Amino acid sequence: MKTISTALITTIILTGCSSVSHQTPYTQHFPIMKTDTGHAYIYADVGAMTDFPLIIDTAANMGVMPKTGMEEIQVPSDSLHEDSINGANGASMMLKGEVPMLSLGHTTHEDVEHLFVDLSKFVLSDGRIPGILGHNVLEHHCVALDMQASVMSLASPSCAGISKEGLQAVPFEIIDDFIQFKASFNGQEVSAVLDTGAGKSFINSHAFSLLEDAQIAESDTASDLHGKEQETKTIENIHYQINHIDIDESIMAVADLSVFDVLGFKDEPFLLMGIHYFQDKKLVIDYKNQVFYL
Repeated sequence: MKTISTALITTIILTGCSSVSHQTPYTQHFPIMKTDTGHAYIYADVGAMTDFPLIIDTAANMGVMPKTGMEEIQVPSDSLHEDSINGANGASMMLKGEVPMLSLGHTTHEDVEHLFVDLSKFVLSDGRIPGILGHNVLEHHCVALDMQASVMSLASPSCAGISKEGLQAVPFEIIDDFIQFKASFNGQEVSAVLDTGAGKSFINSHAFSLLEDAQIAESDTASDLHGKEQETKTIENIHYQINHIDIDESIMAVADLSVFDVLGFKDEPFLLMGIHYFQDKKLVIDYKNQVFYL
């Protein structure tokens, strides 16, 4: 049995806001790097820290920063407080506060709410510990992840400056700060959340029951930021549809994670679509018009 830690499933949380200032319209580009676990990250300026690595996580309702960087980030002490946060495997008390400034190129976000936790399990090959770039920043942009070219593009106020050639549209809704949409497994509708912070996609047992001839490859575990673990099963070569678009994933995990219950999907089929599917593809998320392209 091997253990898999995913940035995403650990950071499903329920609130977050920020103010943003930038030049409009704009399109800017950032090199995408990858962790050893396949998570995509970019560099940004966070507080007094320059070129700070941030994992791109559309299912983290707010950003997450390592506790070890709080002093350098210059987090105001009067903004810090503990709150109960729902993670992959249940609720835990976590430290919350405001990052005074987060700059992505020439776009600056001020007073951005973040969690501050031990992220040492995600240490990069250069020894640095990354943070997580969440929904409360991403929602202010049109976001394009070209994983094959290893480039992330941000545009505003629309996606006009980002090519969607060859891509197909999928409408979505923002519900509790999650990108929610519908998928189809063998003709049966499945609720889904787009999660670029998940190293691979997850489905619950209800969705698994809709798959024909799906074979369990091996047993794994998924752990959250606190080290809490739940058993998962790995399956291979899964076919499904999103808005009549054929999707083939080479690998996926089956698990009835506690957070799926929190999201309201305990008794129905559910898909958490991770970054693995896009490893050689492009994803464009138009937050303003609530459409993503794949």
